[in-house]
Amino acid sequence: MQRASLYRMAATTAVAVTMMTACLLTPSGAGAQTVRRSVEEFVAAQGTYASTYWSPVGNHFPWSSPDYFALIDYAGVANRWLIANGGRDLGTTITGTVTERPLKDGSAEISVVLHTKNAMTLVSFPGVWRILPVEDRPLYMGATVQGIMAGAEPALAECQLQARFTIVAPGAPLPDLQAPEAWVNMMQLSIRGCATGALHEAFGVTEGTPGKCTIDQTGIFHANWKGATEDGFPAEHIDLRVVGR
Repeated sequence: MQRASLYRMAATTAVAVTMMTACLLTPSGAGAQTVRRSVEEFVAAQGTYASTYWSPVGNHFPWSSPDYFALIDYAGVANRWLIANGGRDLGTTITGTVTERPLKDGSAEISVVLHTKNAMTLVSFPGVWRILPVEDRPLYMGATVQGIMAGAEPALAECQLQARFTIVAPGAPLPDLQAPEAWVNMMQLSIRGCATGALHEAFGVTEGTPGKCTIDQTGIFHANWKGATEDGFPAEHIDLRVVGR
């Protein structure tokens, strides 16, 4: 074989190897472009969508089970309302991460993890949250912001919320989880938490009995919508009991 041909073969091989290496090192999808977004931006967006059942506090995503209905101030919305209106600071703190991953269709996937301490919590009976504002329904545990302003003691929780949804484009504003654009594009939503506080007579105990509520809810919104996933939530656990039982 002529030396020139060998040189050409070697050069061609080198180019091929270089291109293969570049392909291996170049991200094949948008996942490698994942960036951090501001937790503060996400938190500030919560409670901005029209409130229907936790008036006067901005909306929170509600959690329910066959036996209970619960609201947890996972984004500090109720605490901010109390402070802004001259009430107590409940010491609510929020840490976590918000990441953004561009998708091939031009949208972006957002993954949120919030870890909240001292989150105001309310627990009531199920089936009424769509028709009764929280201040008009009997509470099993906790106090409304109006009650706290009047001196009532709140129930407080430590919880972790996780959410995964898409937004229209990388860098687009982060939505309130209650807003239609977030709900329509929701992929997963879950919360795990434990709250302690005084139980009320509506729960069938002496007013002020120490209580504990554990919440474990998992929503998967790309399921087959059958059986346990019929409403998107294969896990809907809320347990309320007297402390020590």
